[in-house]
Amino acid sequence: MSFWGLTLWFILIRLVVTVELAVLIYIMVWIIKKHRYVPLILYFLSLILMLLAVFVDMLGYFGVSIEVSMVGRSLELVDFLFTEFVVSAIVMWALSLHFTDHDRFTWAALLLIMIASAATIGELLEVSLFAEIVNLTLEMLGLGVFAYIVVSHYVKSRWGLRISSMRKLLVLYIAGFLLLIVTGAVSLGAVVLDPKTEATLGHLWVLGLGTSLFLSGFLLVRYPTILFVNISRPKKYILATKDGTPILSFSFISSDSDDLDPEIVGSALSGISSLLKTIAGTEVPLKSISFGDYHIMVFVGKILVGYLFVEKPSRIIRESMAKITDELEELLSSIVEEGFVVLAPKIIAKAKKKVADIIPYIE
Repeated sequence: MSFWGLTLWFILIRLVVTVELAVLIYIMVWIIKKHRYVPLILYFLSLILMLLAVFVDMLGYFGVSIEVSMVGRSLELVDFLFTEFVVSAIVMWALSLHFTDHDRFTWAALLLIMIASAATIGELLEVSLFAEIVNLTLEMLGLGVFAYIVVSHYVKSRWGLRISSMRKLLVLYIAGFLLLIVTGAVSLGAVVLDPKTEATLGHLWVLGLGTSLFLSGFLLVRYPTILFVNISRPKKYILATKDGTPILSFSFISSDSDDLDPEIVGSALSGISSLLKTIAGTEVPLKSISFGDYHIMVFVGKILVGYLFVEKPSRIIRESMAKITDELEELLSSIVEEGFVVLAPKIIAKAKKKVADIIPYIE
């Protein structure tokens, strides 16, 4: 391929990725205004960082070079920024997926952060062949941990799918992941097996990463509840007074059964809170109760308490259900304060509409 042909190919790939990221960033601005969930914010940061990486990559391709003196060596700033933007984008993406699956940091997330930090320091101190080998080893290890987080997330998002309407939407989600693997493998193969094709096929990883971010991100920002209903598998939500009197409850479509009596549950959990207060001598903010693989997430308001029964707690479901509890308390607090615990059908319908605006998958 001629020089101008290679240049056009290079620009075309970056242009496609730039458009994909720009469209998704525009969508996310409006979504984050409504749902300020940590996984969405982290994903938004990954898109921004990846867009910056594409821009810096374009500068480097067209010969822009900025030499700076740092830690006793001459550093090529454009190349350094490209590497750091890509690494940071991958870390933000991995953490976004991580908190869609988990409520707290796990060893994989912490290890990825430590490796990324070490790789950044390694880029600054890379003054010998040994340093280059160590840094390359760190980057490969980091990619391995990233792959573990991503594969684990995609397996969870597909495993045990219970809502048929999810299947079509998740096809794009899985397709983005597969595209990333295929383009990454082709790019690596072009570099290792046939250096002559590196100028063309070696750029495909950028297209794969950008498109995978776009397809995965579109589902994450437009339909975040699809993911946590399937991954976290919530069963039932009960809203009760602090003395354990149930006010409202609903089940999720993904639930296999509805055998939880709100009266018994509300009283039992209220009793646990009272017991903790007696033992500790002060009010203890109860956030969750775990019984092996079974979890109860607790959302305490001013006068009402929400209890979510869920298989696998995650940060995004905690933030979603906390928002639901706040909105329901705002709607029902005046009624409860007047001593009414049996809600009129119109009030129940209004409450369920508020819930359905955030989580449409309720019965």
